[in-house]
Amino acid sequence: MQIVSEWQVTNIAKEAIHIHSTHIVRPRKARTYGEVFVIDPQTNRAGDWFLAPRSTARAMTQFFIHPPVCKEGEDFKAKIVFTDQFDNAHKTKWIVFTPKRVRISSTALHRHEKEVYAENGNQEY
Repeated sequence: MQIVSEWQVTNIAKEAIHIHSTHIVRPRKARTYGEVFVIDPQTNRAGDWFLAPRSTARAMTQFFIHPPVCKEGEDFKAKIVFTDQFDNAHKTKWIVFTPKRVRISSTALHRHEKEVYAENGNQEY
């Protein structure tokens, strides 16, 4: 089970903050560490960036929970902790993750394969 989310994060400190880890603490059967990426507002690229003092930015998280703790199509509720470089834990309240269905037609997949093939200089791979 994969959980991907986007967050609006604010640094209220007078110095730059680095969010270096995130993990699910509740429910217990879903406890796992995930990845966190801050999105640079100038380039719109996700990476291991610092949050500037007294600024707001977007952040992305990703968790893989195995075995799945809810059925396909069900909401997933969790409490998440973000940890900064000073080992401060920033805890959320209960967050509800609602599943999002994405459908891709076979023609779109075929078109994407052609684009990747073209971008690689028509090399066989």
